[in-house]
Amino acid sequence: MKKVFIIILTVVMLTSNLTFISYARSDTLPFVDINETAWYYDKVTWAYQNNIIFGINETEFCPQDMLTREQAAMIFYNWSHSNENFDSYSFTDVKVGAWYCDAVEWAYRYGLMFGIGDDKFGVGQYITRQDFITVIYRAYLKDSTREYGWLDTNFYNFRDHNKTSNYALEPMKFATGLVQCILTNGMGGYEQPFVYGDNNNMLRPKDPCLRVEAVTIISNTNRIFLITQ
Repeated sequence: MKKVFIIILTVVMLTSNLTFISYARSDTLPFVDINETAWYYDKVTWAYQNNIIFGINETEFCPQDMLTREQAAMIFYNWSHSNENFDSYSFTDVKVGAWYCDAVEWAYRYGLMFGIGDDKFGVGQYITRQDFITVIYRAYLKDSTREYGWLDTNFYNFRDHNKTSNYALEPMKFATGLVQCILTNGMGGYEQPFVYGDNNNMLRPKDPCLRVEAVTIISNTNRIFLITQ
């Protein structure tokens, strides 16, 4: 089982061998609703160029739209660079041949996303911020070659931390307090939180995750792959 540990008092900073993302300006972003002056321009550019997320059509990204569960599954599928296809599907509301069908099945079989009951995945329903973060947390802990340290105290500094559901407490503590990664070969080093809250120091755990928020969280992880290869 994956071992995890919590850094309580002292954070030991080691020389990191992790790959960090550099954001390069590009004139190739095709979305008319993403202005180059927007704070998230570089984040969307990076995610688009790495085939992690696309627009709702060829010219619109819709950054403030709420992310649906199947859209989230597709993001995680793309982020892991998966191309797996399936002959059968586990949920009755997943249509065979739909653009998201393989992504949903992949996320389910890898234990990253589950249904909402009654054999339904919840196609068309919006994914909350805490659920989006929980999926990333599950992916981090699937890699048996890494152990992580995080600060619980960061989480409790947010004004609405007590609005977090019980099942999402550890994922949210992890996302807001991540400080260290150690590989089984002894190498590793500094990591950083990938969730920082909004301008009012709020996590809004049960709010729907916006498309631009999803891209921001992903880019903050500094990972090219969701599931480490």
